[in-house]
Amino acid sequence: MSVLLYVNLCNHKRHVFYFSKEIIYKNVIQCLSSLQYIYLSIYRYIWSICVLQSISLCLSVFHTVIYQTLAINVDIPLSVYEFARGDPAIIPCNFKPKNPVNSVIIISWMAHADTVPPSLDYGEAYNGRAALNYSISQGIATLTLNAITSKDSRVYECKVQIPKDTTGKQVDSTRLVVLVAPSKPICTIQGKAEFYQNISLACHSEEGTPTPTYQWTSYDLTNKSRPNPPKSTDVNGVLSLYNISTETNGFFICTSSNKIRSNFCNLTLTVVPSSMNVAPIAGIIGGIVAVLLILLVVVYCCCCRRKQAVFGIGILAQ
Repeated sequence: MSVLLYVNLCNHKRHVFYFSKEIIYKNVIQCLSSLQYIYLSIYRYIWSICVLQSISLCLSVFHTVIYQTLAINVDIPLSVYEFARGDPAIIPCNFKPKNPVNSVIIISWMAHADTVPPSLDYGEAYNGRAALNYSISQGIATLTLNAITSKDSRVYECKVQIPKDTTGKQVDSTRLVVLVAPSKPICTIQGKAEFYQNISLACHSEEGTPTPTYQWTSYDLTNKSRPNPPKSTDVNGVLSLYNISTETNGFFICTSSNKIRSNFCNLTLTVVPSSMNVAPIAGIIGGIVAVLLILLVVVYCCCCRRKQAVFGIGILAQ
């Protein structure tokens, strides 16, 4: 069995070598001869250094090729795969057996629960959603998960078992991260929107993976963009406003975003003088009106009793 391999020698040219156990020594000599031809044509000084480095490289490459042709090798290209929630997740797994033809090959994918120590999860959550697309001749065993959710974020393991082919790498793993777009944030005002007070505008999304970042933008009453008020701070979705006045009036928009998409909320801020606090004034006016009504009732009752007394005296005199 021969292997096609591209070797980069000192970053100058690429050469193609076909290696087999029968012609290893012949290829060593060809490799060294090729090195001499390349570097003598450039600079003698560079050639003298690169030859020594490339000899070591050739020997290292031969060792790797010999090892891989005598043992199975399972590989998942990336250590982390990211997909949006609701989309299908496709995780490839490549394998190369020692022998091109095998009577039995066992391919298995396992999902590890996020526990310490990790345990295998065989729940029914994957029924109807998981599919294995494989090709023995091409050495492909791709896992497809449909309609993924946040619960699918975990470690997945690809394992290929072949009888009498156990000396190489039979298992490889990767982590699936399910990305979630930020939910519509909620905007609130913390504090009293009165002259010369300090208040905060808060913004928060309940969902979002990775964790959303927040940014506040401000517009005046004519809907023209403006910088945030002086001395204000915008940290983790909280816009702190100090010594507010009528100049602070306007529209404020908070944008919540991560690597998938963004969402926003807005509010209108109206700053009023402290004397315009309606509730205390209404209470005072209501109290005054109640007292006046009571006084009127008392005066009316007193007048009625006085008239009755005078009328009674007149009768006795007759």
